[in-house]
Amino acid sequence: RRSSDLVLQLASLKSKDGAMTEWGNMQKKLSSLLGNKQPIIEKASITGVGVRYRLQTGPFADKKTASDFCAKLKSAKRDCLVKKAK
Repeated sequence: RRSSDLVLQLASLKSKDGAMTEWGNMQKKLSSLLGNKQPIIEKASITGVGVRYRLQTGPFADKKTASDFCAKLKSAKRDCLVKKAK
């Protein structure tokens, strides 16, 4: 098991530009949390919906670290989801 296979999904947007804009907005609002994190953009084709760009950050060493980080984001009114990186 790799130590870097967990990410947090932060949003799902219609364009890569939209995902990067959202990341920029989150960086401004949550700089204390996201300061040293990098965006990960995952392109996904979703049946019945079309292409979406998943805005993610990570990787996280383990599930507890990822879950704790997600909890901090949720307390800052940001939704997130712990998932395996592709």
